[in-house]
Amino acid sequence: MLGLGNSIVGGAALEETFSLSLDGNSDFASGNVSTLNSLTDFSISFWFHFTASIPGAGSEPILVMGGTAGGNRFYLQLLNSTTLRAPTNGYNSSTDDIVIDGDDDHGISEFVQDTWYHVTRTQDSGAVKLYLNAVEIGSWTTNAPGNAIGTSFHIGAYALNNGGNESFFFQGYMDDVATWDVALSAASVLAAYNNATPFDLTNDRGNYTNASDLAAYWRMEDGAGSTITDSSGNGKDLTLAGTAGFSTVVP
Repeated sequence: MLGLGNSIVGGAALEETFSLSLDGNSDFASGNVSTLNSLTDFSISFWFHFTASIPGAGSEPILVMGGTAGGNRFYLQLLNSTTLRAPTNGYNSSTDDIVIDGDDDHGISEFVQDTWYHVTRTQDSGAVKLYLNAVEIGSWTTNAPGNAIGTSFHIGAYALNNGGNESFFFQGYMDDVATWDVALSAASVLAAYNNATPFDLTNDRGNYTNASDLAAYWRMEDGAGSTITDSSGNGKDLTLAGTAGFSTVVP
């Protein structure tokens, strides 16, 4: 799905071949992403595409999370068809639940199945901004990141403590999950979205000048096996669990 008023940055786009496929039952990817630990600022972006009705209260799917139980964690959760939850170090419903508004520039009034969406969350100490398809949909002040938010990093599930007892599984596809050790600017977020055309974020392009700031980056281009390679060069590969695998459904 395209955001409005955005143009594709010059140059050939990265040809996406594979995404991560998750069954919503016991599938996820996880690892220890120590490059996120002890950061004052950080950003995360990813593409998601869900393929089943969003479960009700108590089973709302986790898109990404990192950290341990209690306050020392962050996560992004698809709460319902109109709401994303995005806390850091403790949850506050008055600030951390962001309801999408069809009047915003992205023109999306609700999340629907079988559609790709791009989410970016930036944090500058306690100042958080959330973007949907490169359009800012929320900003608020929260706790600063904890010193172990990269511990037990998960895609597609929630985990207690240092892994194990996973729950809140996501059913669908995830692609191009990227993390940075800086808070991306709005111009960088827009350039990385690239009018719904992913490109290789290890290369600077246009207003995206943060390739050297990548903490970990999973393109999902492995295509087979039980590992997702970290393309940032920092060696933070993730391991697949359950029947998680790769799909040719891509943004």
